[in-house]
Amino acid sequence: MTSVRLPTSANAMKVKKAKQTMMEETEALKISEILKVLADPTRIKILGTISNDELCVCEIALALELSQSLISHQLRALRHLGLVNLRKNGRNMYYSLNNTGVSKILEECKKMI
Repeated sequence: MTSVRLPTSANAMKVKKAKQTMMEETEALKISEILKVLADPTRIKILGTISNDELCVCEIALALELSQSLISHQLRALRHLGLVNLRKNGRNMYYSLNNTGVSKILEECKKMI
């Protein structure tokens, strides 16, 4: 990284502290990936649907009035990032939220609107 000369109005101590508390690049990339996945309204609806109870793909599809294949496709993206849990029971696949953090994100976003 190249050295940057501070403008006279910049507080060197604040800049140093900001650098020390700055998140790592890998962490920033992971958060960015999660936010990109959460930017899809269908995925948000799916997460809201399974926020209180484990549901199978067919139940989610019926609740959202969407096809099972579309739901499965969206769930794959959510599962890839570890946002949802998958439990297989015979031919049925049941999904639930991986942790309460996802619910908290959704609740905080609701407060912003």
